[in-house]
Amino acid sequence: MGVHVAYIRPMQVVGGQVINKNDATIGQMALASMEMRIIADSGIASSSGNPSIGDYIVAEDLLGFSVAHIDNTMIVTSDSIGGTKFDPDLDNEEASGIIIATTVDANAYGIGSALHLDTDGNYIEANASAEATMPCTAIATETGTGSKEVLLHGFIRNDLWTWTPGGAVHVNITNGTLSQVIPSASGNQVQRVGIAYTANILYFNPDMTVLEIA
Repeated sequence: MGVHVAYIRPMQVVGGQVINKNDATIGQMALASMEMRIIADSGIASSSGNPSIGDYIVAEDLLGFSVAHIDNTMIVTSDSIGGTKFDPDLDNEEASGIIIATTVDANAYGIGSALHLDTDGNYIEANASAEATMPCTAIATETGTGSKEVLLHGFIRNDLWTWTPGGAVHVNITNGTLSQVIPSASGNQVQRVGIAYTANILYFNPDMTVLEIA
């Protein structure tokens, strides 16, 4: 049986690439966003280049390694278990997918809140009205703050949602909320975070590309 243990930490990213703040230019640092990335390990080929968690899991799957454990510090993959499977058949306020335990500092919306990884490595509510609260990298699967589980990729149901199935879902300009209406005011940040699987189920698969409305 083969086992890979890869460690995770927040890193500064520009244009999808990890930068070293000691070598980065002022312009790069101004554009940088904080993302959870895999720490490169010479013994794990899939970790080369500090990939995102989602990209790492896909690369491991191509090598026959599936997720056995994941939290906010590490991912353990093994070649002796079945592949990662997400189940969209959910009850209200349930989630299925890649879920980690982490620290949430702000979540007034509750289950289904769009979350942004803040500069201290903890999560706060995402808000498309300001660059400082973007991008959205997780969805709250529990209410409140403190040590909580969040969804990084997968399905989540909230019966308060009334999506048009098949339509794109974006971060909204109200703390923690999502919308199928693209923000349009000057300075707003546009990020697609997934697709409406049904009227009340979101397939969360965030695009880390964020555009600013001029």
